[in-house]
Amino acid sequence: MNQFGASSEEAGKFIDVLASGSKFGSAEIPQITEALLKFGAVAKGTNVSVQESVGAIELLAEKGLKGAEAGTKLRNVMLKLSAP
Repeated sequence: MNQFGASSEEAGKFIDVLASGSKFGSAEIPQITEALLKFGAVAKGTNVSVQESVGAIELLAEKGLKGAEAGTKLRNVMLKLSAP
């Protein structure tokens, strides 16, 4: 939540997003959390919402990239896309 600049009042929203991603996707909540730890700050900096971030994480999880590895890959891609 800190990486996305969210207040404590938004905790429920973040929990719902993680739970929904886990329910309908291939990555579980701990794996999504690991990925967000690597990718969250870059996501916020490039105006990617937490919902879009979890969707991207779940997309990579379907292809076998989960947890911190998925977060690192997403971070690298977003940095390359946002470079001038």
